[in-house]
Amino acid sequence: MVKNLIQPVFKSIFGKETAEYAFLIEKYSEPQRFYHTLKHIEDCLKKCEKVKHEIDDLKPFQVALLYHDLFYAPKRKDNEEKSAEYAFELLNKSNFDNAQKVKDLILLTKHPSIPKTQDEMLLLDIDLSILGEEQSIYEIYEENIRKEYIDVPKVMYSFGRKKLLKKFLAQERLFHTDYFYKKYEDQARTNLKWAIERL
Repeated sequence: MVKNLIQPVFKSIFGKETAEYAFLIEKYSEPQRFYHTLKHIEDCLKKCEKVKHEIDDLKPFQVALLYHDLFYAPKRKDNEEKSAEYAFELLNKSNFDNAQKVKDLILLTKHPSIPKTQDEMLLLDIDLSILGEEQSIYEIYEENIRKEYIDVPKVMYSFGRKKLLKKFLAQERLFHTDYFYKKYEDQARTNLKWAIERL
């Protein structure tokens, strides 16, 4: 189970490991998940570490990463809303500052979105950085997304997936910040073209 960074980040925010931590781990370990798992959250937190000096408000940013895919049912269209609302209510009960910012950041992960602040740009770039990983990693990502939508007929899946990937490809920039643009942009465009051609 991948939680090397998840546990210490959770404790740094909430002070201790609680039943809420167990719930978090349980949600990301659900059987319908193949990409939106603990591994994805761990990867996001690792990339957050690399750019944390550029983040204006680190704790809300980390909470948003922890909770942005808490609710994930592939066929539902309100996963981000449910995750955002859950985090908002949890943080309000915990007297956490900037609960609204966490909610706003999570809602932004309903792609494609238009970020306005530095933290919004960084959060989106981290969440979408998988698009620019080397092709062997990207191929596994595409396979895992298909597994999450295994109940969707191939023709319907291909149509919907192509539509989304073409939206990404049509953007002037996939990555908003210089760090992620330089590191992932070119490979992401190569990966997206490859994926669209094979669908």
